[in-house]
Amino acid sequence: MQTKNFTLIIAMLLCTARVSANSTDSTLTEISVNNVWENNFLAIVNYDDNCKMDSQLYKTWDLTLSAWVNSSQYTYKKDNLGRATERLYQYWDAVNNVWVNGRLSLYTYTSYGNGGTDFTATSKIWSISTGTWINSSRYIENLNTAGNITYFVYERYINGAWAKQSRNIYQYNAANLLTFNEIDSWVNNAWAKFNKTNYNFSNNYAKQNSLGYYWDDVTQKWVVTFRDLTNYFPGSSLAQDYISQNYITGVGSWVNSMRTLINFNSDTLFENGINQYWDYNLNTWYNYSKATQDFYADGSVYHYTIYLWNNTTAAWEANTRNTYTHNGCILQSAISTLNTESQVEARRASKLQASSEMDDNIKTNINELTSSYNINIKNNRLNYYVTVTAKNNLKVNAVADAGAAGISNSGNGKFIISPNPAKDYFTVTPSATLKPGKAELKLYDLSGKLLITKQIQMQGAQKIQLPSITKGIYIVHISWANQLQKQLLFVN
Repeated sequence: MQTKNFTLIIAMLLCTARVSANSTDSTLTEISVNNVWENNFLAIVNYDDNCKMDSQLYKTWDLTLSAWVNSSQYTYKKDNLGRATERLYQYWDAVNNVWVNGRLSLYTYTSYGNGGTDFTATSKIWSISTGTWINSSRYIENLNTAGNITYFVYERYINGAWAKQSRNIYQYNAANLLTFNEIDSWVNNAWAKFNKTNYNFSNNYAKQNSLGYYWDDVTQKWVVTFRDLTNYFPGSSLAQDYISQNYITGVGSWVNSMRTLINFNSDTLFENGINQYWDYNLNTWYNYSKATQDFYADGSVYHYTIYLWNNTTAAWEANTRNTYTHNGCILQSAISTLNTESQVEARRASKLQASSEMDDNIKTNINELTSSYNINIKNNRLNYYVTVTAKNNLKVNAVADAGAAGISNSGNGKFIISPNPAKDYFTVTPSATLKPGKAELKLYDLSGKLLITKQIQMQGAQKIQLPSITKGIYIVHISWANQLQKQLLFVN
């Protein structure tokens, strides 16, 4: 299943480093309540003299106490090369006033004579009853001489042994740009094709066309399901605009899904970007969210603000704001576009981001500060994550990620949901390639609350009446024959 992020993905900027020994930086997150900014979340990171993380502390704002209270923390151990070997996650027990173990990630590195590297991250969870660490999951990745991931496998610890779950295979061109990504599942002791994406470039790498497919077990063929079209700022890796489309097999045509429009300032720094979705009923784009930035004098981000579009007032409303300090190792900028299970920025072939189905951020860049905050859509919450790399990398890779809910906008393409956005109902149309039978449909809100459970037939279009719910974003799960399709449903 191709997990696609509905994120505002915008820029990866190279900047001049300013090294400072043993520094501390922080990110303050505020939410807008009646047009007044209120404290919500505080992330504090401590660096060593090489700008490698020593610890990350997260606090939340207590409205009753009008004070910051501990929430969670990460602490690191490193080898003599400064590479992280352990990452300990603990949460705060406010009743007993102590830190409690939650998860331990262990990192190992193996280098080869040809310059390649194996990297393994093993995740363990803390058993309160036994007072010991228990294996949970791990991933192993192979990197080529250019540092690009060529193979990635994810495993879970089941019944005392490591069990394969999924793998990713990557290919690159001579310019070290990602050209191919295939995701397979481990089924019946063998790798089974799941989905793949081809990345093509044109106009001297100014344009990128990403074409996605899912594997049809019945026809034993790849079936096209989506495409992403990106234009880049001339001579750079800065995306100017981005559009995602879904392929409707029964109709044989492409249908718009979402797009991002980006503006840069005179210094070629990301200034603002607008995220829009396609209205199938009105056959037009409509506003959804907007991100803006302002900067310190050297180009580091000062504020990063998200706005949501109010259809009633036809105006942007401020929702969430991040304020960054400017003390030491952090050099911030925003965001990038693509998929959680694919490269965050294919043109840079950079580190993978976490799959929403993996354990507690096991798949994360261990030299990054990750803070989180919520986008509030009436009674729903859409999680976003902002990741900021350390200044020793001379670059920034901040990612606003809506994939935490395990959302996919196209699923695996075997069921078509329309209209989307919906109002009072939506229709589910199975692919003609599916065998007759029954499937189970479930509708969730973004907090994970189950709203609908319904048996549907795997032949013919079926109308699903919506309950009395607020406007916002929901997730449709359709399960059949050990397969699962997850898709966003927008309700107006």
